[in-house]
Amino acid sequence: MRNICKRQESEICKRQESEQIIAAVISLAHGLGIVATAEGIEDQTQMSLLKHMECDFGQGYLLGKPMPAEDVHAFLRSGNERAWPRVLTA
Repeated sequence: MRNICKRQESEICKRQESEQIIAAVISLAHGLGIVATAEGIEDQTQMSLLKHMECDFGQGYLLGKPMPAEDVHAFLRSGNERAWPRVLTA
């Protein structure tokens, strides 16, 4: 998997240029047969835009906060809809 530049994502809803860059990176990844993963998703607006851009997976505070390794198994087994990996495309 390849990650999209986190700095670009933090500005995703602030600048049209950032949106165009992110869309191009997602398109490039898909064109090369690579799964696109967005990191640093912090709010629903970013999540919605990445879904619209057909980003494959995402991670960030919106989906789950950092946690100790011993808590990860319980988090994933809890059935929490935010559990990693989060598929962004329908």
